Amino acid sequence: MASPAGLLLCATLLCCSLSCMTLADEDELPYFTREKAEKSLEPLKAGLELVKNIVEVVDKTDWERFLKKMVTVSSLAPGVGTLVGAFINCALVYLPQTDPVLDKLKEEFANVNMKLDSVSMEISNLKTEVEWSNYASIYSQDESNILNSWKKWEEFISYCSSAGTIQTQKESDLAKMRMAERFTTYYENSATENSVYSLYGHLAVRQPALSVNLLDILVKRFQCDVQVVETYSKYFRVLLWKGLLLNQLYYTLKGFDADAKAQQSIQQLYDVIIAQQKTIVYCVQNYERYMKTDVEGITNAALSSGTDNMQLARKIKTALDRKYNWYDWIIAVIPSEEGHTFLNYTMVRVATVTVAVAHYQRGPINYVYSFVSEKCNELEVACRSPTELLKCMIRYAEKDFIPLKHRTAALQASETSEISETPEPFYKRPCYFPGTLFTYSGTISLYMKSHKQFTLSDPRKPFQFPSCENSGTPTQILDTTGFVCECRYGFYGERCENDLELDKRKIRVGVDMPQPVTDLTSMDGKLTKITKALVHCSKRQYL
Repeated sequence: MASPAGLLLCATLLCCSLSCMTLADEDELPYFTREKAEKSLEPLKAGLELVKNIVEVVDKTDWERFLKKMVTVSSLAPGVGTLVGAFINCALVYLPQTDPVLDKLKEEFANVNMKLDSVSMEISNLKTEVEWSNYASIYSQDESNILNSWKKWEEFISYCSSAGTIQTQKESDLAKMRMAERFTTYYENSATENSVYSLYGHLAVRQPALSVNLLDILVKRFQCDVQVVETYSKYFRVLLWKGLLLNQLYYTLKGFDADAKAQQSIQQLYDVIIAQQKTIVYCVQNYERYMKTDVEGITNAALSSGTDNMQLARKIKTALDRKYNWYDWIIAVIPSEEGHTFLNYTMVRVATVTVAVAHYQRGPINYVYSFVSEKCNELEVACRSPTELLKCMIRYAEKDFIPLKHRTAALQASETSEISETPEPFYKRPCYFPGTLFTYSGTISLYMKSHKQFTLSDPRKPFQFPSCENSGTPTQILDTTGFVCECRYGFYGERCENDLELDKRKIRVGVDMPQPVTDLTSMDGKLTKITKALVHCSKRQYL
């Protein structure tokens, strides 16, 4: 049994250890210089560029650029590993408030935070329009853990950027390390790493037995509305990136294998981006089934409210032009298909009307046709055989004649005036009924392809899709000139030019921390601090 004197000695040493702990920590803190911060600026900027790339707002009316932006991404390497090293080096450096390097850091952080906030605003606006709770519960706790840990990290960054004016360097360094410890402690207690892995599973895994895939839910809920699905996907992408960055920050601050964690993070980010790309391409390539459902819904609602056929046609066109914006849409509404002939239209029958839907690739029709001089108007065309008109040779240039069929996007002929169509046809002419001695009482409406779409069928110049690198395959988007490179697994980019494995080999976190952040909440951390303090006190006792 321990003697009273022994217990008193132990108690005295313990009190001494607690009182001396601050001094021991101060002696061990690294000295971060301005030069180290300057060296971290370039990798910091490179990493933040990836973030900007992930959240960049693209004009959704420019559908080709919008689609390519959704299905391509620049190099992933700077976005996690290198960025974390730069984050920590810049956060721990001791700089005065007026230093230009610090000003540049604040500017970069503010710019990225503004872009991240804009993504959150987009998703907040959408949440009010849909039954968000029906599927948000699947991942809401994971989202909360990641966002709360991110706030702790922001507190650390905010404190570090202002510490230079209120403390000496040693006081500042010690305070920063304690703030870093607050972050790592919260990260552990909230199980943030598990939440990040769970979110990754909800986005990248498509095995029903394992988890519910959020991308599949988005497709079902929004009927493959590409723009809405991409808005949510972008939010999930940013949320995952935040989580992966938090994982990397924690592993780096704690002195674990930061490079290996960065490689794993890049792999997970890649898997999710590829899954999102495939979802977007699926929605585009399978638009027709969703388009028909949309037409049926709009038509039923319009008929129940007494909307006339012309108004209905315009409503449908407006909706399809917005949702499926890689096409310009042509809509005709008729009470019955009898007496009408359609070419390149999809027929959707709803209640008492039939909606005929056609399209051409969005873009200008910036060439001039001459119908009159090539005697297209002189052809005798029956309303029930309108394709005879397509044999007409039309002038494309001064000495260039092309069959009309190569330029035609859609054609319809009506023996009756009971048709409501929008927009106005490019070319309209009369047609006759069979057996009426060419009594022209019907009409033919013809719509032309856009200039880009015509290049696909131009008999003079066979269309060639650009090649893809690293054995990637160019995949045509429907019947348009748009395409995406379908990359082999492990490659990515607009032309499959980036190699994931090469990115992994390049990763170097590069943090100037001679010692990791200690953990006051762990038994090992407490014992280590007490032991060091006791040794320090005992040395002072014999001085």
